[in-house]
Amino acid sequence: MEQVLFGIVLMVEVALAVYCLVTKQRHRKVKSLVRVAVFIVFVMLTLLPGIEWSFSWIFCASMLLLLAVTGMLQLIRQPKANPRVFKRSAIVAKAILMLIVLTLAFAPVLLLKLRTDDMNLVIDSVVENATKGNGPAVYQLIDPAKIGVFGHSMGGAACVWLGRERDGIGAVLNLDAPLFSELRYDPETGDFTAANEAYNIPLLNIYSDDVWKQLGQNSAYAANQTAGANFR
Repeated sequence: MEQVLFGIVLMVEVALAVYCLVTKQRHRKVKSLVRVAVFIVFVMLTLLPGIEWSFSWIFCASMLLLLAVTGMLQLIRQPKANPRVFKRSAIVAKAILMLIVLTLAFAPVLLLKLRTDDMNLVIDSVVENATKGNGPAVYQLIDPAKIGVFGHSMGGAACVWLGRERDGIGAVLNLDAPLFSELRYDPETGDFTAANEAYNIPLLNIYSDDVWKQLGQNSAYAANQTAGANFR
């Protein structure tokens, strides 16, 4: 879903830019309506099973909300005459800037998904070679029933995420990473809190001094504080 939504948003922005270039108009009203509609669709997907809301979506949601609010303001206020000459270069430049900003907003979601997909590919390859019996000798030293994963920072967050999604992971070692997969948004507090879901795989968290100071203060690390309640 992450890649699909990202692709749709980019295609919408490209289509708007092409439409403006072909018609030689700015079409601010059309842009505003489309961006409001995109945000509404995003909200509907978060309320439905389409998107599982987590900390990694906050930048994307904030950007889409900003575009929607800006669009609503442009629709509400009275249009003013704009004597400026239509410039193709300005349309192209704004479109490129918008694509870059949207890519950065989607980056946290896409990077975690890409990391877990890459890790799944590697593990699948290792397990396949280990169970063949006729693969390279090094794979014969691997027990497919005893696979652990570890990573630092975003890699650590991806490992924790993979431990929840994939069967067959025996242990997870996390270095300095917030447990993004274990965070949920609490509308009552307007902040992120730990998900009340048991994490049944052995997990070892190791922190540097700088990260240790953030525990209990930064809501991004809210799930890291619940080892006693949710981690068995």
